[in-house]
Order: sequence, then C-alpha cells, then structure tokens
Amino acid sequence: MAPTGLSLDLTSLAARYRGGDLTVIAVIAEVERRIAGAADDSVWISRVSPDSLTARASALDRLAAGDPGAMARLPLFGV
Repeated sequence: MAPTGLSLDLTSLAARYRGGDLTVIAVIAEVERRIAGAADDSVWISRVSPDSLTARASALDRLAAGDPGAMARLPLFGV
C-alpha cells in the first residue's frame, strides 16, 4: 500500500516506479482514497470506474515486470 504522504508529482512517481518501490496499483489505491476523502468537491467531469482503473494499473505493473524498457518507451507510465 502507498503511504498517505505519497507525492504525486511526475518526477517522484517516475523515480519510485524505476526504483521498484512503487506500483501503479498502489498509486491508484492512494488516489482513490484521496478522492473519497474529498467527498463531492465537483472537480471531476467524469471518472473511470475503480474496476477499470485497477485492471489497467495491473496491466501496467505486469508490463513493467516483464519488460524492463517499458517505462522508457512510455513517458507517462503510471500517470
């Protein structure tokens, strides 16, 4: 699970993904937690379902595990 103080800036996420100490699944869980904590703040025009997010995050985590060059080819990996 991602720590509640997880920084979501792109540089920090990329470094932690490359370092192997953060997964896309953990980021999605933390983002969902933060959204739920904000209640209905009317920020989102629409949202992808949690199940769809989890499926895509799992696919990205599997890709990264099986293909060391995936993150370099996908500059917005995990964002």
